[in-house]
Amino acid sequence: MKKRVIITGATGFVGKNLLRFLDTAHYDITLMSRDLTKLNENLFGFSVVYGDLNDKNSLKKAFEQQDILINLAAEVRNQEKLDQTNVQGTNNLIEAVKYSGISKIIHLSSVGVVGKSYSPVSYLVDELERPTPQNLYEQTKLKSEEALFNQNNGAYQLVVLRPTNVFGEMHPFNALNNLMTKIQHQKTLLGTKEAKVNYLYVGDLCQVITFFLTNDSSNGVFHVGDSMNLIEFYRLIAKKLGVKLHCYYLPNFLRDFLDIIKITKLRVVTNQIIYTDLKLKNEIGNYEFGVDKGLDLTIDYFRKNNLLK
Repeated sequence: MKKRVIITGATGFVGKNLLRFLDTAHYDITLMSRDLTKLNENLFGFSVVYGDLNDKNSLKKAFEQQDILINLAAEVRNQEKLDQTNVQGTNNLIEAVKYSGISKIIHLSSVGVVGKSYSPVSYLVDELERPTPQNLYEQTKLKSEEALFNQNNGAYQLVVLRPTNVFGEMHPFNALNNLMTKIQHQKTLLGTKEAKVNYLYVGDLCQVITFFLTNDSSNGVFHVGDSMNLIEFYRLIAKKLGVKLHCYYLPNFLRDFLDIIKITKLRVVTNQIIYTDLKLKNEIGNYEFGVDKGLDLTIDYFRKNNLLK
């Protein structure tokens, strides 16, 4: 008998990509949305149901007779809705789960909850790092994690995924696209030899989600995403775009001076935070795509959609 899976946030960036990786031959998949008009394209093999994190009754109805919940729903940018969606919405979701047959929750969080966004020296962050969220988004995402753990009482298995910077097809924001455009137009970039970036291709995040659909032996928090040298990341993009990279190293003394006088605009290129995903890699092995292949697919998507010129 096929397990029944319901997905919240199915119209978002990760949700849209996840549909490509789900096996409808082995799972009955239901997509939940508060705006069903966004779920009317290419949905052969999927069921659709109305549900709103701010409406407990709609959640209780949507979760009836479901076995697994993949919770992708979250507010990212609207400051006025962060607490309502990420905190109260999660509490509503947990209450609705109690009235359902759901025995497993896969919850999408963020490494942002750790609150370690910058370090001028190498700093390794694993799942045991004590969270000290710095902004309202990070704080609300941590509260949602805590609610899921604290209100569990053994009612459901819980997997919390904390991805790093997710990129890929259909991303709603333009940060990586803007960087690629700068490199393609051979704009000058600055960095230090030690600086790190933490990126994750959306297809690899989807692979991880589908892994935990079938794996019932692992629970808890998992970091998701690789770390690599910033300059190597720039070089990789330039190579794929077929252009020469114009990048200059920032000497350590200048980096330290800028830090002392609190000029923060260059922090992104001197950051040495490394989010380790060793715990996850011990479960799944290597990612299916990786950053290299992920960039190929993303650049191809950008070009086909005239987003990279």
